[in-house]
This record gives sequence, C-alpha cells and structure tokens, in this order.
Amino acid sequence: MTLQAGRLAGDYALFDDGWRCSLRLQRTVEGGLTSRFYSYDRNEGEFESSITVGGEAPNLVTLVVRDFNELDQGIYVGYASCAGPVHITGSGDWKGTPFGFFAARQPPFRFGPDIPGELPPTAFLGSYTMHCGGRRATLHLAEADGAFVRGELQEPGGTTYSVSGEVDSIVRHRVSLTVADVANGPAVLSVLMFVRSRAALAGWLDWAGQRHGCHLTRFG
Repeated sequence: MTLQAGRLAGDYALFDDGWRCSLRLQRTVEGGLTSRFYSYDRNEGEFESSITVGGEAPNLVTLVVRDFNELDQGIYVGYASCAGPVHITGSGDWKGTPFGFFAARQPPFRFGPDIPGELPPTAFLGSYTMHCGGRRATLHLAEADGAFVRGELQEPGGTTYSVSGEVDSIVRHRVSLTVADVANGPAVLSVLMFVRSRAALAGWLDWAGQRHGCHLTRFG
C-alpha cells in the first residue's frame, strides 16, 4: 500500500520515552511535509526538524530533530498507520541506547508519576491496550520466569493467541514477544518500555512480511 505524505498532515502529541513533545506536519506544494517540533519537558522550546516518508517501506517515517537533547541530530524512525486514526510509532536513539516513541493526534498528557529503581522483567507484567496499524487489541502479560515473559493477546472479536517473549539482556527496557498461531505465520512484537513511568511501550510488529508501528498503553 502506498502512503501519501499528505495523509499525515496534522497536529500530534509525540511521546519520546514518555517525555512530552508536539509535532505539527504541514503539506508542501511539492507533495511533501514540513515539520515543527516542540519539546515541553526537557530542553523546552522549538527545535529545527525535517521529516521524510517512504524508503525501505511505504509507511516508513523518519523525523530528524537538530541540536536537541545533547545531540546534533536526534533521529526518530517509525511506521505510520495506514488505516483508522493516524499514529506514528517506532524508536529513537540517544547516545547508542534505543528508546520508544509514538505520535498521535491528541494533546500531550503526562503518563503518571515516575517509578524509580531498576526495571526488572516483572515490570512488563500487566494489561495493555495495543494500537497497531489502525487496529486495537488487548495484551495481558501474566508470568515472568527470569528474563522470559508469557501471556495472551485478545482481539476485539474474542479470538485469543498465546504470547511469549524475552527481555533484552543489554537494553533492559526492550522486550521481543512472539504471538503464536496467527494466520500467515507468527507475529513478532518488538517494543521498548517508557522507562520513567513504565506506562507504555512503543516499537513495531513484524507479520506476514510487513512492519507495522505499534504502541501499547497500560491500563492494569
């Protein structure tokens, strides 16, 4: 499916590992997009930015923010939803460590209080609303055994799939989850926990040869 850049025009809240930002995308005469990036919680203010759509995948979105957060260039690589409400979801990199982000057409809000201390595998346990490629599902992670976590994914129609995965031994806020028994082979969800609040995860889902941006917000 071809994604027209103009489909993404609009105002977004962008959450970079839970830090609040805003992103305004406007169409250009040539059919591209201009971007306005504003940070609320750190390095407060507007920063020069640019955005491109397409490349290795039609829904690939690359946002570059200059002279921001101790970086000459902060690069956010995400995937836009092609159906339903528009979301852009993926990861950025800060001095060699990846962090999840997502952008949605809503006002910025706080995810809740910070939770201090280390982030063990048990921090991933809980219930989440999953937004992926314009669709929703519910993810329940119920068990942790060392670095391994298990649970189930439930679609709105009631179909349930088993989920198992492993927390990364180096990037302790990253987990890779395999959703079993889905059509066209297993789906692999690679997401990064928002470290400070632990209230959301962001990354992507690889399934049937395509990559979809996905973010999950905790509700239990």
